[in-house]
Amino acid sequence: MNFQETIAHYKKIIDEELNIFFDKKIEEIDSLFIKQNYEFLKEYITTGGKRLRSISTIMSYIAFGGKDVKKIIPASLAVELQHAYSLILDDIMDEDMYRRNNPGLNKKLKDYYLENFKDINYDGELFSKTSTKYAVSYGMMLGSITDLLCKKLLLEMDENDEIKNKCAKIIVDNNLTIFHGQMLDVHMEIEKEVSINDYMQMISRKTSPFFYGALGIGAILADASDEDLRKINEFGLFSSMAFQIQDDIIDISKDMDKGNTFASDIIKGKRTLIVIHCLENSTDEKQNELINILDKNNNSDEEIEKAILILNNSGSIEYAKKVAREYLEKSKTALEKIDLSTEGKKFFSDLSEFMINRKY
Repeated sequence: MNFQETIAHYKKIIDEELNIFFDKKIEEIDSLFIKQNYEFLKEYITTGGKRLRSISTIMSYIAFGGKDVKKIIPASLAVELQHAYSLILDDIMDEDMYRRNNPGLNKKLKDYYLENFKDINYDGELFSKTSTKYAVSYGMMLGSITDLLCKKLLLEMDENDEIKNKCAKIIVDNNLTIFHGQMLDVHMEIEKEVSINDYMQMISRKTSPFFYGALGIGAILADASDEDLRKINEFGLFSSMAFQIQDDIIDISKDMDKGNTFASDIIKGKRTLIVIHCLENSTDEKQNELINILDKNNNSDEEIEKAILILNNSGSIEYAKKVAREYLEKSKTALEKIDLSTEGKKFFSDLSEFMINRKY
């Protein structure tokens, strides 16, 4: 199978297994209300998604000599749930109501409240509407449930305790790193004075652990050595840095489809690599124009277009493409040092290229 065929093949398997997993969980619950919440969670997790991380777990297992694909399925589902857990919290913090061009968990929960209860405005310390408080509260609980289901899958694998604990440790350690990155991301929206190094440190914590953690779990279940685990982690770090930079490019490219609001980073005033480079390499006039748009609430379409034009004219989008390409080359160099099957090496080489050539 070529790269796209491999992705399609294993995505179908993971999607089917996720549906089976949640259907079983929902069937076990005796409360209709809790069942409904699990249905929301199931819809959120099973609708859309590229499944790159969970597929990478499977392919890492195969690349290191794993033979029984059924053996790796629970771990691949756990990786997918870990990612979903972070997206749920990310959507709450960013106040996003849509994910992958579909209603997100926040919207499902808020709509459920509005359909069944009266929305009350009030002057609270954190919230001003009961529907918002409900959506955030249940979103946090369902996020925590997703995290626990992830760990439960790993601890119930048909493996010895040492292997299960190693896999669970990767999830726990990476969650800590991811949350540290998320903290930096939120702080950078407030701090504003952000350097390119600050940005790189943030994405290396917020984005990269998902990829190298997924690869590491697959490697462990295939009995890879500690040295091979270190090497595959390095590959995962570099390729995921390229992935995130490409994500920032897709966000402001009309011919691409990120799956949520166009130019959401500009709307939220985020200091992406593209923005930081522009601010460091533009005239005072252009810097001020861009900052005024980034720091303003409710930008018009014309203002968003103007910001993108400034970013483009400054050469910052091309700069981001160059940096993404540099990380791609680093990932390929790291990949060459790993003793993988021919099929596995070809897949991960193609995956690296996909990271910076994708349009969604």
